[in-house]
Amino acid sequence: MMGAAGAASGPTYVDDVFSTTVYNGTGSSRSVVTGIDNTEKSLLWVKSREPNSRGHAIYDTERGAGYRLSSNDTNDQSSGIEDVTAFNDDGFTTVNTTGFVNGGSETYVAWNFKAAPGFMDIIKWTGTDGSATRVLNHSLDSVPGMVICKSFSNTGTQWYIYHKELGLDKYVSFNTGSANTSTGAWNSVTSTTFGLGTAANLNAAGREHVAYLFADNEPVFGTGGDESIIKCGKVNVGTAVPTAVTLGFEPQWILTKRANTSDNWFLFDNMRGFGGKGASNRTLYPNLNNTEAGYADYYRVTSDGFIIDGSATGALGDVLYMAIRRPNKPPKVATEVFAIGRQGEVNSGSLPSYHSNFVVDMHFTKDVTSSNDNFNGARLLGRKYLKTNDTGAAASRTWYGYDYMDGWGDSTNVNTNFYSWMFKRAPGFFDAVQYSGNDTAGHAISHNLKTTPELMIIKSTTDNEGWPVYHPSYGATKYVRINNDSAVATSNLFWNNTAPTSSVFSVGNYDEVNGANKTYIAYLFATLPGISKVGSYTGTGNDIDVDCGFTAGARFVLIKRTDVGGAWDLMDSVRGIVIGNDKHIALNVTTAQGTTSDFIDPLNAGFTVSAAAPNDINQSGGTYIFLAIA
Repeated sequence: MMGAAGAASGPTYVDDVFSTTVYNGTGSSRSVVTGIDNTEKSLLWVKSREPNSRGHAIYDTERGAGYRLSSNDTNDQSSGIEDVTAFNDDGFTTVNTTGFVNGGSETYVAWNFKAAPGFMDIIKWTGTDGSATRVLNHSLDSVPGMVICKSFSNTGTQWYIYHKELGLDKYVSFNTGSANTSTGAWNSVTSTTFGLGTAANLNAAGREHVAYLFADNEPVFGTGGDESIIKCGKVNVGTAVPTAVTLGFEPQWILTKRANTSDNWFLFDNMRGFGGKGASNRTLYPNLNNTEAGYADYYRVTSDGFIIDGSATGALGDVLYMAIRRPNKPPKVATEVFAIGRQGEVNSGSLPSYHSNFVVDMHFTKDVTSSNDNFNGARLLGRKYLKTNDTGAAASRTWYGYDYMDGWGDSTNVNTNFYSWMFKRAPGFFDAVQYSGNDTAGHAISHNLKTTPELMIIKSTTDNEGWPVYHPSYGATKYVRINNDSAVATSNLFWNNTAPTSSVFSVGNYDEVNGANKTYIAYLFATLPGISKVGSYTGTGNDIDVDCGFTAGARFVLIKRTDVGGAWDLMDSVRGIVIGNDKHIALNVTTAQGTTSDFIDPLNAGFTVSAAAPNDINQSGGTYIFLAIA
């Protein structure tokens, strides 16, 4: 498997071979950056989201730029078109104005797949005899879990789709919502070959065909070369309870189809909205040209798979799926995963409201000049928000949009008093997990931080509950809360006297962390050398140099006193970490930022706690916890 994850060039991550890109059409020539190198074998699938109904547009490097297939029809490929005029090393170029990839005033999504052993391959062939079997070679280097085939030289030929759960004697089709059909379409499937049966449309003499082959659970990716990034399977969905599908990873993209009855295909991804309960997830239908639709809580993501809620949708029977792991490439610098934005500061009045230069997974946001709430939002919550100064459940806000490649927020308001501290999930740095409570002590929840969490913040999204916080400096028998300034307190009801691990964290049976039928979101932070530092210090009343292992100082510092009451004080380099008075807010209160105290001073290795700081920051003998980001 050297081509996937063991090559001399280093490990391969899902980020290197798959991406979802959302963008606005312009109706004029332009390049779209997807982050995928399309100068090698690759597949590009584009769909207009709204406001117009457009067909799905599928392109690949083997047929060449300028040739389009549509999953929702049986036509042969459109040729000589200017939808995609070039495949680039970071995306594609188009001069299209017809609407398939770049119509003016339309929104789009592009799913970009790059061929790699253990993930995806593309093969092309000319038919020889539609009544005879035939064996084709592929480079997937593993047994395919799903294969999508289409004749592109003849109209009226449907899509033939092999899925491992249907076996060799059945297929489903993109262009219809029909149940699986018995046929002689397939003959054999191995790690090096794909055998056609006697279905005329797959091997008719002189016809040109293409197939997209997808792997199943092949563990050759990631830092250790032991992670799978794609999985194909089947789940039986009844009506009694939500049905959980365990993948072993959190998906960013899933494609599903009911196998045993007529129904639409469904396609979800985390850029358009595929989160937890209440996130207003969005779907497109590969067999239809419909615009994007909301699909409530029928499908929702978990930290190690996804849920299909048969109690809401009704019994679905056997559901086929293909799922792709969410991005998990380790960051090289802090600016890849943390940014500070001001509303309307970049391209005044344009969207998104706050710019970050990366996909935002979570944020804290506040108007720092007035007595106002401290807002918290996350991709997993969709268009809902929480308040760190409040115990209320998540509430809806229409402009909390996350389908942007470089920020968040759908408001064109310009109020540069609003600041947003924005985070991207990444191994070793930060993870967000949504889970359901079960009122059972020792409930273990999987996470994807890839290291042991050092700071955990939990909030019920469905109920009025506090914000308990775990930190190793006081251990798994104690807690503080973000929504108040209380000192550390003792209880096993929060963390069940169990320290988190690199794969799970445990909660007790207290309603703030694990009430029955309640939904929670957990934010997990860790120390990532050169990028973030979770730590603690003891006050001295003198200057204290806090070495975080940084080289150019901290851009974000959050400090809480724990031995007695103390606010959650937040300082940042945009508002100013300077020698002298610092601008600071407290996450646990609505008060406007303070400007008359010297809290911390700049230090290349991290930050310096000022001798002039108030007791909340530096009293001799006081104990403090902090999160700092370079």
